[in-house]
Amino acid sequence: GHLGWILSTSSISASYRLIYFLVYSITSGSLIILLHILNLYNIKQFPSFQTITSKSSLSISILLLSLGGLPPLLGFAPKLIVMLTLINHSHLAIIIPLILGSTINLSYYLVIVFNTLISSSAFSTFTFQQNQYISPSFVILTTIPLLIILFIIQ
Repeated sequence: GHLGWILSTSSISASYRLIYFLVYSITSGSLIILLHILNLYNIKQFPSFQTITSKSSLSISILLLSLGGLPPLLGFAPKLIVMLTLINHSHLAIIIPLILGSTINLSYYLVIVFNTLISSSAFSTFTFQQNQYISPSFVILTTIPLLIILFIIQ
């Protein structure tokens, strides 16, 4: 999982390891705090989103997909940085198991998100209104990875 990504950069770059750890910590911490606020302590409680607002269930879904490394969310940027660094240092044999593990993790997170969305009454009434407030965390989770990638490419 995430430890493999962090350890794969241990001999290459301490700064990339720190970036990955910080992004992982921020995403995991946000998800843990949100789940604690919503009193969701067990995976069996996820389909029971009837009492949770659509913004909360959307936030949980985005955080889970970000943890899985789905582009263009925040969790993808450090994985891309690590992949590009490993390719530049000709460590191709390390990249394949990391990508396969991430794919398995992402599929697990997608099953949770899809089951939650299908059984959620919050999403059946979820609509975007023209003047609806978009939370800063949503903007950060979606735009920061693109800025990081642009910074690395230049």
